Amino acid sequence: MPKVNWMYLCDYAYKDVAGKTSIIGMFTDINVLQFPSKYQQIFTILEVEKAADEQFKLEVAISSPSEQEITQKVGREIGVQSPSHKIIKMTMIYAFYGIELAEPGEYHVLLFLNNDCIHSIPFRVHQLKVKKKEE
Repeated sequence: MPKVNWMYLCDYAYKDVAGKTSIIGMFTDINVLQFPSKYQQIFTILEVEKAADEQFKLEVAISSPSEQEITQKVGREIGVQSPSHKIIKMTMIYAFYGIELAEPGEYHVLLFLNNDCIHSIPFRVHQLKVKKKEE
């Protein structure tokens, strides 16, 4: 069974051609001026440890404070790399664009293994109180 070593929520993440992972703008809170509001992009990055002969489906989605999935699940089938039981590490990066944030509260990035939710990362969305300029 695969094991998640770590998982982060950030503004952007990538792996370069040499295999180095970069995570930019890790966060736990989002501030908006009003509801509903669109948020440009959210990335989640994780490292999975698995046997080379394992295969499974790994997906992520975002849920709202009212526990509705507000994005489609994104992910893929992870196939067999070799017939051995050798343990390998894989870095997975998932991106969401134009997320509709309709209400304040605690949202979650949900991680699914073969359609079962196995982990989540909470993040909070707050409405900023802006003082009006006096004329």
